[in-house]
Amino acid sequence: MPKQRRFPGKQGVFAVVASLLAVAVLVPACSEPTRHRVLSFFFDGVPKPGEVRTRGYAAPVATRDAPPGAPQRVELQIVAVHPPYRENRCTECHNMDSGLLHRTPQEGLCSKCHPDVPGSLRFLHGPVAVGDCLPCHNPHASAYPKLLLSEGAKLCFRCHKREDLTTGPYHATIDTQACTECHDAHGGNTRFFLREEASVE
Repeated sequence: MPKQRRFPGKQGVFAVVASLLAVAVLVPACSEPTRHRVLSFFFDGVPKPGEVRTRGYAAPVATRDAPPGAPQRVELQIVAVHPPYRENRCTECHNMDSGLLHRTPQEGLCSKCHPDVPGSLRFLHGPVAVGDCLPCHNPHASAYPKLLLSEGAKLCFRCHKREDLTTGPYHATIDTQACTECHDAHGGNTRFFLREEASVE
């Protein structure tokens, strides 16, 4: 004989509803640490008092007007937004029932709208060669142009070791010059993806 499913009786439902109502009424009147302790008991992911949560992958940019000794406030200064995200065309990338991607970038998600990347370049940057755009680009919005995750050489140092790139004379200005001033990040027709306008003397 199959087991019958047992549902909570009226008393169980009443207890749950009463608990949630007590939380909803009492928590706003509590101090911040108490509120955090109570909400953390019921819910996962409650930010700690004073903790600043950022959304998406865009890098946080610290404000400069915080008074001395105050917790540093962080704000997102979005400078680039992916058009489908800005225009709420989520279904171009996501299945709206599950929220999952229709396919991964490696399976051609990004190239569906960006067929010109990488184009007909002879040499390809590793992530570009396998269609993995996300190590460098945010799919939604970013604090940096071209939806990049960081700026200048900082982005390249996410994967490339600094000591490997600073041994020769060509990289003497690596801290003041963006790598993309000389190299194309997607690839090129020369082995080191040098731009045609970059002079090598």
